[in-house]
Amino acid sequence: MPVVLKIAWFISPHGFGHAARACAVMDEVFRQKPDAVFEIFTTVPEWFFSASLSASFHYHACRCDVGLVQRSALEEDLEATVKRLNEVDLLAEATVGALSQKILNLGCRAVVADIAPQGLAVARTAGLPSILVENFTWDWIYRAYAGRWPAINHWADKFEAEFSQCDLRIQAEPWCLPVDGAVQVPPISRRPGNGREAIRNELGIEGEHPMLLVSMGGIPWRYSGLEKMAEAQGLTIVIPGGGTTEARRGSLIVLPHHSRFHHPDLAHAADGVLAKLGYSTVAEVWSAGCSLGWIGRSTFPESAEMARWVSRHLGGAEISQDELIEGSWVERLDEIVSSTGPRAHRRGGAFGAAKALLEVC
Repeated sequence: MPVVLKIAWFISPHGFGHAARACAVMDEVFRQKPDAVFEIFTTVPEWFFSASLSASFHYHACRCDVGLVQRSALEEDLEATVKRLNEVDLLAEATVGALSQKILNLGCRAVVADIAPQGLAVARTAGLPSILVENFTWDWIYRAYAGRWPAINHWADKFEAEFSQCDLRIQAEPWCLPVDGAVQVPPISRRPGNGREAIRNELGIEGEHPMLLVSMGGIPWRYSGLEKMAEAQGLTIVIPGGGTTEARRGSLIVLPHHSRFHHPDLAHAADGVLAKLGYSTVAEVWSAGCSLGWIGRSTFPESAEMARWVSRHLGGAEISQDELIEGSWVERLDEIVSSTGPRAHRRGGAFGAAKALLEVC
């Protein structure tokens, strides 16, 4: 019988972007090595992986990362973040020791972290190769807040020590801080599972009637101006997380947060996307080649770096937080849907990331 390659994957639950990127790499590892099995450690809901992965996996509910505590999709809570970091102590010797023994008992041969530092500590304790997949790390993020919350420097120091000791570092565009010796790859996103026409048919969108996808990522958001969207002329607006059930009102289709539609399928079916600047949505838009209207986060360090990358590689229309909250962005629909020109499907970085990862397993 062939020897099964088991890999432990520790995934930050800060939104769904890290999980989406991890799924894209796991599926590509599985394509290159079909006997691979993944042991997933996270608090991202298990349904997300069931909906995203074709590879075999086992799910282990594990608080492996704090990241940033969010008041909303656009606002972080630094005081609560420091409090939770102190309460949880991700790198506690007993916790790391128990997890290292668990992955050894499971027969894992390597550990991947996106971007949970606990996974790297577990790998080191278990004596297994450690792989970091990132476009930023928490030490870099935390140091940007240290002027307001000096106590966060303690955790920046501890996490930097873990990130700096990984055996392989894979940086995916748009990365925030290039690191010498890292394997650098294009944006990583999940592949669509269904064709553009099939998804549009399921949504009831005829022919090439324009479609705008509105997405705030994995952190819930209360949308304003739904009535204006329903009255929009000349296009259909689709909002995952816009309602508790799937419903259509005029030009508006709202979907529950966990819907029957795969998010990459929606991005590839759309003519334009309005989104918070978050990794997975930006990577999906880049892959699909559709237009982008984007909302930045003035206090989140990744946002400025991502905005510069988007401006260079995607163009796009910037939408202010006030426009989003007030719903007045609806008046700029033509600008959002036509901001980057013709569609151009692009091959992402999952293949290169999987190839580099397998070389150390």
